[in-house]
Amino acid sequence: MRISESGFISTAAGRFGAHAHSDEHEFHFIVDGTGDFRNQKKRHPVTTRALVYSRPHEEHEFVRGGNCRKLSFYFIRFMPSAAEMKTMSLLQKCFMAGPLDGNDEMQAVFASLERKTNSANVHFKDSAAHQLMAFICELVGGGAVTPSAENRYVRDAVAYMRRTLNTTFDFPALVKELGITASYFDRLFKQHTGMPPRRYFLGLKMNTAKFLLRETDTPVYRIADDLSFSDEFHFSRMFKQFAGVPPKIYRDRFGRRGA
Repeated sequence: MRISESGFISTAAGRFGAHAHSDEHEFHFIVDGTGDFRNQKKRHPVTTRALVYSRPHEEHEFVRGGNCRKLSFYFIRFMPSAAEMKTMSLLQKCFMAGPLDGNDEMQAVFASLERKTNSANVHFKDSAAHQLMAFICELVGGGAVTPSAENRYVRDAVAYMRRTLNTTFDFPALVKELGITASYFDRLFKQHTGMPPRRYFLGLKMNTAKFLLRETDTPVYRIADDLSFSDEFHFSRMFKQFAGVPPKIYRDRFGRRGA
């Protein structure tokens, strides 16, 4: 099992360009919002806590519901090994009737996977691949999905960061909500993620920006404003530090809407 990318997206974009992956399977878990998920020619209504699955070469897209102001979801793309393909065939059968109904425990699994996949700690990345395969086996076996043990403070901190992606980072407000000292939390967070809280928060913003650049035609200045950067130039400079290229070049290389 190899995880290609995992992220959390919260956006008001109405439609995400239809696309397919040549070698990757993909999960989407809806944290908040309603709309339609189209996979090949089938269209399924989705709502909060829905889990959807796409296989390689299956064209799929999200369309946000008309009464829904924002759609928030986790996504994870992965490539199983040859030995795991039998399990993937069984997984396909689980979704023959459409999306599955998830729960809070399932959301905790995707939160853990997103955190570990984007960690600077290589061991966390390896554990994410094992956790994802265990999750798939749970689905195939029909058993209850239970999240792996996580430190409550780190989990709550990451949840706070995701809720406030459209604002600037407020470290004092975060530790006040957690009810612990700043020095203790800073040390704890680095231990669990391999990076300081502010850097992790900025990484969440950049993951959202990458997704919007690839999947939507939202102008760069609007993305910068939605993610609370001081201006487009500040956003472009920070984006280049994370992605290696400016936003417009990233969109030209990886955007699917013009494909």
